Amino acid sequence: MTKYERDTNLASVVIYDSKCPYCSAVTDWLKRTRDLGAVSWHENIAQNFLKAQFNYSPFAVFLVVLSEKKIYAGPDAARELCERARLPGLFGRLVEQEYHKISKTASLFSNRKQSLDKIEGEFPLNSNSLLLLDDLFHEAWTLPFEE
Repeated sequence: MTKYERDTNLASVVIYDSKCPYCSAVTDWLKRTRDLGAVSWHENIAQNFLKAQFNYSPFAVFLVVLSEKKIYAGPDAARELCERARLPGLFGRLVEQEYHKISKTASLFSNRKQSLDKIEGEFPLNSNSLLLLDDLFHEAWTLPFEE
């Protein structure tokens, strides 16, 4: 992903596989989401944050929402990102339902060897991950917003 300027007023951060061309291309439509930062799953801060939250570092897409003190995982994160990007509701539901198929296809096209973990749902941030929240948001790079 191209790194952009840091924004100190982020509302949420997406953690995603920056080594996957498909996943990186998705950031184009994420530019329609205000106050969204992005961190590669491969960055140390993402690894530390996920380990603090889940006691391991699951490989999936995540959306961390500051105001809700919540993390969305896997298909739930994908749906939530679609909603926040103001994409039609049907699209968000389809992405959520087909998340694992889309991921397998992206893995084939990008020659990604690592399989996605079967993690999904919404989780309250625990006390360990809350301690790393400032660092995660500080390390996030913002995407230029496009109307």
